[in-house]
Formats: sequence, C-alpha cells, structure tokens
Amino acid sequence: MRLSALIALWSSLSLADGWWCTTLSRTNGLCVPLAGCSRWKQISDKNYISREETNLLRSASRACSTAGHFCCALTDLLQTTPNKQSSVQLTTTTIRSTTRPEAETFAPVAVDRTVPHGECFQDWLPEDARHGGRYAENAAFGVFVAGTTAQGKRGRCVGSLITPEYVLTAAHCAKELENLVLYVNAHNLSDDGQQFRGNVRPSFVEETIIHENYTKTSAGYDIALLRLNGSIPMGAPDSPWPICIPLAQEEVASVGHTLRSFGWGLNAEGQPSDTKQWVTVERISLKQCRDILTGTSLAGPQLDERSICTVSITGHDVFAGYSGGPLMYRKRGVWFVVGLVSFGVGRTNNLYPVVSTNVQQYGEWILDKIRSRSGPGRVAASGQWWK
Repeated sequence: MRLSALIALWSSLSLADGWWCTTLSRTNGLCVPLAGCSRWKQISDKNYISREETNLLRSASRACSTAGHFCCALTDLLQTTPNKQSSVQLTTTTIRSTTRPEAETFAPVAVDRTVPHGECFQDWLPEDARHGGRYAENAAFGVFVAGTTAQGKRGRCVGSLITPEYVLTAAHCAKELENLVLYVNAHNLSDDGQQFRGNVRPSFVEETIIHENYTKTSAGYDIALLRLNGSIPMGAPDSPWPICIPLAQEEVASVGHTLRSFGWGLNAEGQPSDTKQWVTVERISLKQCRDILTGTSLAGPQLDERSICTVSITGHDVFAGYSGGPLMYRKRGVWFVVGLVSFGVGRTNNLYPVVSTNVQQYGEWILDKIRSRSGPGRVAASGQWWK
C-alpha cells in the first residue's frame, strides 16, 4: 500500500526521468513542478521575493534536468486533491530497503489541518458570534482599511477578520481615520485621486471599539475592533475565514523566529504599493529592542509583555501603511496572529525595530467586547465579498 501510494503521488506530480536530486541541504529530493513543493510554491506565490529567495529558486531549478522542475525535499512534497480547492501537505515515513541501504522509500501521510476546539480565543465566543470552528488556510482574512484624517487627507491601514462580524486592527488607525471603508480579501487597490478602492466589494463599519487605555504617546493598548454592519458570509469554496488568535504561546513565534505580515504600505523606496505585499521579519527580545532604540524618538515608551519587537531580514520591512497588519505564523496549514503592527522609527527606516501590539495579551478584552455585543438579529451581508 505504501509503494502504491508513492507511485500515485509521483503520477500526480507528472515526474519525469531523473526525478531524484540532491537538495540544497544535501539530502535526497525529488524533481517536481513548482506547484508540487510547499517550500518553493510559498516563495513563488509571494508578491515580494528577496534576492536571497530568488537565488534559492534558481539553485533548486538547476538541480533538475527537466525544465520547470525544482528539487524538492521529500518533507515538502505536496499532493493536490482532485477538486483542486485545497492541498494536503505530506509528511514522510521512511522504509529502509534491505537490498539498497542507501535508498529510501517514503509513504505519504496527510497532515491534519484542523484547529482543535479551545486552541483559539474565538472558540470561547457564543455560538452566534462564531463560524463553525474553521480558520484561515490562506490570506483571505486580510483587510485593506481606507479612511480620511481630520484634515481630509487619505490614509491606509490593515486589518484582519477574526469573526464574521469583527475586524482586528490598531487603535491608532481607528482613532485617526474617519469614514472607514473596509475591503475584505482585497489584493489590488485603485486610486482615483479622491479615495482608495479595493478590488472587492466594500464593507462598512457599524461601530469602532478602541481600547480604553490607548493613548497616542505611550506603547501598549494599540488595539481596536471594527464591527461590520453585516456578517461576512462563509462556507463557499473561496470565502474568507477568520485568522486564529492562539491562546497558547508557541515556540515558532518566540524570540529568534520569523513571522510574516502583509499590507499595502510603502516600499523601501518610499513608494506606496497598490498590491498586497508580504514581509518576513524576525522577532527579537524586548531587552535588545530597548537597547537599539536608545537615543531615538521611541526611547520613551515603555516596552513590556504587551509589545512585540521585530527587525527586517530582507530589507523590506513593515513600513508606513502597514499599521494594524498582522504578525503571524502558520501551523498545520492554518494562520495564527500574535501581533499588530504599531509603530517604528521613520516611514521607511529598516535599521531600527518595529514595535507591534502583542495580541495574545488582549484576548480577554477582545472576547469581552464581542460577547457584550453578541445576540440575535445580525444579518449576513449579501453579494460577493471575495475574489
């Protein structure tokens, strides 16, 4: 059964002769199309690819003799399901051959992509405020937030859908921007000189909920909820699902590990982006963060467990316009948010850390605000909210 399963996997990936290869880490791999390897597909799907990542893709391609194939580690192989609506990442079980000690056969085992009940803060909301326990496997939960300042200038921020009715963002976005218009699962933006528009139908805000202790001059409490005037419909194949706010602290999100974010902010040249840009950053300790910020304009605010500090590792950081964007990681194919982009030194400065709000410190605040407003009578919004 294991051998037949492997043969089926090879067939589904259309493997050519010479499919064995040596990966960059000097382990056995298979030459597969780009869509068949989770590691290379994830890089290829990004809107921003660093020079280092480009070189990795080139090296993986050169390791294969077949055009369009890349050398993929066996643990990164993907198998596409027949309906093409989702992919199952494969783990590997090694069966050593008695006739060829150096050869290894691998049997695919599907990874469980579900999130156990109770792992996310949202699991503890009333039934009418939940969404069946499913969480985002893609970035459709991302929200482009457009608004105007009190002086009439246009502003942009980022939010994350955490329930069908609520978007999580930074308090300074909700405080400083008026006439908010949200675009759930937007990718491209347009600008007619008067206002920003996303490539999806707009959503409108019924209520803005800003943390009571938020002030513009201090760190912490930079968190807000935007209650929509209707629930985002869920259940269709391409509909957005909320991002999970994890209860437990995960090692993969701790100091020294990388986190992802996205937004429509400025690039390193100071130019605003009209497409969703992905950023990879590294989390650093609060002590290291304080030491680096000493002598800057951000030396005053106290940084504690309510804050997360990150530094750029690609040169493209979460610059101006990324405010409210999620700091997140992926586990079992599901996205988890641990931070909200808050403030940094300058608009495009990648020499200093960026400070984000530690979302997990405000889980009970989020639950209390949604619970107090939960009840019958909420109407699902009509029309297509996603693309």
